[in-house]
Amino acid sequence: MALAGSRSSKSSGSSRGSAEDRFNRMNRFRRDLAYSQSDRVAAAFDRFYRRAFGEGISITPIADLRLQRQGVDKLLSLPNGRRIRIDEKLRRTDYGDLLIEEFSDFDRRTPGWLSPRTASDFIAYGVVIGALPDTPSDAPVDTQTDTPTGGLSDTPWNGPSEVVFEDRDPRPALEIRLFRTPLLRRKAARRWEAWLSRYGRKFAKNAHYRTSVLPVPLHEVADCLAARGRFSL
Repeated sequence: MALAGSRSSKSSGSSRGSAEDRFNRMNRFRRDLAYSQSDRVAAAFDRFYRRAFGEGISITPIADLRLQRQGVDKLLSLPNGRRIRIDEKLRRTDYGDLLIEEFSDFDRRTPGWLSPRTASDFIAYGVVIGALPDTPSDAPVDTQTDTPTGGLSDTPWNGPSEVVFEDRDPRPALEIRLFRTPLLRRKAARRWEAWLSRYGRKFAKNAHYRTSVLPVPLHEVADCLAARGRFSL
């Protein structure tokens, strides 16, 4: 599971602190790696996958370093034989954006996690939230008529659609958005220069290299979503 950082899209005068302050906290996530791999976070991601793809799936964490370098953290095996490769990202604060890694090492131009070199089918982007709002039911809510409630495993995809799952538990929770990697990659390729001009490239300072990232507001990538859910931690 990769740590996505804590940078938000541009804003000024926000009660959340300055953009620079928020950005300078990005690499705290690397020190929080134990948190990102905790049983509670892993269980929340796995509950989401079972709601999205069906209870009959098996979930295998990836130990193969080659696959990990290609952006595959978990392998989902469906009863129909289909296998789905998942790249997991985690943030500790919600800034209303998708933090896209452009280059993991900017000066060496090492491609980031949306590069065509990566092998994931979906990116599961998790954000920790303080509490869930009141919801009328813990049943899945279908927001599109062409995507039936009950999961994605056997549903042909003919266009943008989104299935939403909500957990009524008021404890801190993980909000997960499941992006279709090929669709998100194509969207980013078309819109990258415009996004770069509008939202600005930012840098995460590491010990011996810089990582370049672009904070893209969620509304810009809403049509790349397959499913969204909140699960208590």
